[in-house]
Amino acid sequence: MIFLFFAALIAAAFFVSSLLLLNYGRQLGLRYQKQEAGNMAGLTTVEGAVFALIGLLLAFTISGALQRFDDRRQLVIQEANAASTAHDRLALFEGNVARDLQNKLRDYVQARIDLYRMPHDYSLVNRTEFFSSDQQDKILTLKNNVWNTAVAACPQANFRPACGQVLPALANLFEVARLRLGAAEKHPPQVVYVMLFGLGLGG
Repeated sequence: MIFLFFAALIAAAFFVSSLLLLNYGRQLGLRYQKQEAGNMAGLTTVEGAVFALIGLLLAFTISGALQRFDDRRQLVIQEANAASTAHDRLALFEGNVARDLQNKLRDYVQARIDLYRMPHDYSLVNRTEFFSSDQQDKILTLKNNVWNTAVAACPQANFRPACGQVLPALANLFEVARLRLGAAEKHPPQVVYVMLFGLGLGG
């Protein structure tokens, strides 16, 4: 919610500043025409250079945003596949242990889904998405519960062959979850936004 208000404030400030600078530029143009008797040679070249630079920066920014969106989407697919693989491999334990672990894994995955469905904000200080700390603590507890239960079952002789398949699958699932959190911190450098706003207002 804080980021929404901040974005609205920036948009309003840019709109008002644009109107003020448009009016100021018009006054400068009229004054210049009076002084130079209407000679505006070279203005088209300057306009073309400025707006070409704005278009180039805007294109790079949008291209980067699309790339980051596609990367996040791929991580969602990877996490879903990793969760499905881990769920299937937990069946190798057989019996009540397998069912118990699968139930705990489902609770973990559901908590992960709920995390991204919850309203979340953007931290301007840390430049990353701000998720519910309570939900993240719950996810960490469920994650440790699944992992510790699986590790505790491994010393049993009949479960040792399954551990070689189950533990790497769980580790991969948790690794992809960390990658998704890391992807939330990938944003364009602030200098790009400064240049965009500066060239936009200057243009």
